[in-house]
Amino acid sequence: MDQPNAKYVRRNVLSGHQYGVDLHFAPSMFYLYFVVTHQFLKHSLLGNKPYFIPPGASSPLGNIGFVNAVFELKRQVDEGVMLEPQYIIVPAGTMGTVSGLELGCRLTGMNTKVIAVRVAMYSVKRLVSMINHLCDFMRKADPSIPEIRVSSDDVILLEDYLGDGYASFTELGVRMVQQMKELEGISLDTTYTGKALGGGLHWLQKQGLQNSTVLFWNTYNSVDLTHLIQQLDYHQLPKSLHQYFEKPTQEELFR
Repeated sequence: MDQPNAKYVRRNVLSGHQYGVDLHFAPSMFYLYFVVTHQFLKHSLLGNKPYFIPPGASSPLGNIGFVNAVFELKRQVDEGVMLEPQYIIVPAGTMGTVSGLELGCRLTGMNTKVIAVRVAMYSVKRLVSMINHLCDFMRKADPSIPEIRVSSDDVILLEDYLGDGYASFTELGVRMVQQMKELEGISLDTTYTGKALGGGLHWLQKQGLQNSTVLFWNTYNSVDLTHLIQQLDYHQLPKSLHQYFEKPTQEELFR
């Protein structure tokens, strides 16, 4: 889908091309549904029914991975590797990561609260529904799993740090990316993790909780794929994607 231009957008589309992805540009959400439906039907009729991965790959099956991750975290706490966090700060895009972490904390009996920082246009109602649906999905496979039910009062979703919209730079997000790199040598991004870290820390400070034990759940890919695309020419991409290489990036405009 179309989104504000940035250096990582260029890197992502080139990486997709390098891995043989058939790229189709959708200028709007309406057109996106048309493109997906067309491709799905076309390949199904050819006998190659596609496996549909929803936006953000947020499906109950995939979200179980983050439930498992909390069990791993609990084991590390029990083994004394780390303190039990009072809060986990995490970006909330399509809510898959957050729903898994929320459910995992409840199933393990941890007292950790998840601070979800909204970085896309999704609501607390969606988050609550995903958590409850994920629990139902797991109980179908194993009825011994406790039945967990949450409401909007049980979750923390911060909605003040999105900026102008998905993938739009914010001053706080950019500052967090810079500070994390300078102070810890860890790379963040301006769409998800920079906004999440900045928003979560700012909220804790406003609540007088800045001395809490906090775990930042860094969802940014730590594998550098730059070497795969250094020799690629963007003219090899569909013409509809050339605009991302010919128009200024937010890094150039956001100074």
